[in-house]
Amino acid sequence: MRANLKSREPEPADDEVLRLKAMVGELMMKNELLAEKARLLEGNTPGFPWRKSRG
Repeated sequence: MRANLKSREPEPADDEVLRLKAMVGELMMKNELLAEKARLLEGNTPGFPWRKSRG
């Protein structure tokens, strides 16, 4: 089945795409960590200033 796949020479843009995908992954992870930290702080602080109560 793999014999049907066309191979191509790597292009300079391929390195940039890989770099940007890694950056997106890192930013997504940081965003998730910050969201979790905000959720924990919200639970410990009554009247959290920028969020309305969910309950």
